[in-house]
Amino acid sequence: MPGSGDGPVLGRRTEARRGNRRDVVATFVVFATFGAVAGTWFARIPAVRGQLDASLRTLGFVMLCFAVGSLLAMPFTGRLVQRFSIRAVCVVASVGGSTMMVIIALISRPVPFAGVLFVAGVCYGTWNVTMNVHAAAVEARLGRTLMPAFHGTLSAGIILGSVSGAALAGAGLNLIQHFGIVVPPLVAASVVAAGFWRDGDRPEPRPPTTAAHDEDGPVPRPSRVLTAPVLLVGLLAFCCALAQGATSDWLAIHAHDDKGLTEALAAAVFSAYAVSEAVGRFTGGRVIDRVGRVRTLRFGGLLAAIGVAATIILPGSGLFVGAALWGLGLSVVEPLTVTVAGEIGGEDAPRTVSAVATMGWAAFLVGAPVMGLLGQQFSLSNALWLIVALALVVSLLAGATAPARPRPITPPG
Repeated sequence: MPGSGDGPVLGRRTEARRGNRRDVVATFVVFATFGAVAGTWFARIPAVRGQLDASLRTLGFVMLCFAVGSLLAMPFTGRLVQRFSIRAVCVVASVGGSTMMVIIALISRPVPFAGVLFVAGVCYGTWNVTMNVHAAAVEARLGRTLMPAFHGTLSAGIILGSVSGAALAGAGLNLIQHFGIVVPPLVAASVVAAGFWRDGDRPEPRPPTTAAHDEDGPVPRPSRVLTAPVLLVGLLAFCCALAQGATSDWLAIHAHDDKGLTEALAAAVFSAYAVSEAVGRFTGGRVIDRVGRVRTLRFGGLLAAIGVAATIILPGSGLFVGAALWGLGLSVVEPLTVTVAGEIGGEDAPRTVSAVATMGWAAFLVGAPVMGLLGQQFSLSNALWLIVALALVVSLLAGATAPARPRPITPPG
């Protein structure tokens, strides 16, 4: 006969399951809204150029300010999360970023526009890290691979934001109308969702591993974040992001200039890449749970290498097959690096996730210009072989994502 204490225990378990479900849904919402805001921005970059009446070079320098702001903020986000609650950092960053986005719609001079865009980059880089840190904690608590699906939702949000942005631009809305109507509700949804996050209080940092001494005794030193395992995972993120950064700007150009496809078909080739990447992320969690991280990444890296090689070698419609394999092969790499960074960090996960995310973001930023320089020197088709090499490196580094084996317990005495 069940004991009298079973009722409260079952009640607590039921409430915990409900809390976990709310947390998962809330995390999906934050990823989706982040992606939708990013897609909204991407869709209106041509309008930004017209508003500033700027040359391509000036526009490039202005856009660089956003990248620099986010790159500078991301390494410090982990410390902010440990000092304050992750909810607070996420809310401040998302509200600040949305405010800057509305403000820039009112500015028509490049220099002040660049300054506000720099602050927006700081906010969005911080927002990006906080949601990944929390997603890693959700995964660890539930014991299921959810990070690829979270990132798949981000990809879907970008697609939704860019498609709706194109539609509103076609309807004649200017930047202030578009951003003022769309961005505040999206960020409000993110703020409300973050309020449902569990374990949102400030995490305690991991005890330091070394200590100095003075006359009063040991003085703790902060534990190191850039350990060899973190650097290996960061290198994996770097290789993947470098390949993805090159893809976003040069795949369609390769299809048009080198393979002779029309602009519409060239855009469709990139769409094949993006759709297969999203599909891979939404389905990748089940694959990883069934066959393991290492096997999934090894096969994915080889699949991506074959796909890139196919886009270089095959003519015409073969590009669609190659692009689809390319996107599918790389789809789960970035999400897995976030998961592994969180596991390695333990209670210092905010800092290790920040470090790995920064390495990946830096590579994403340099991917496009590096590919442009190589394409100018050797032709774009030849330069794409670098992506083949990066995909093979991803396959070789797959072992860095293996779950840590529990240490054997030494019996006392």
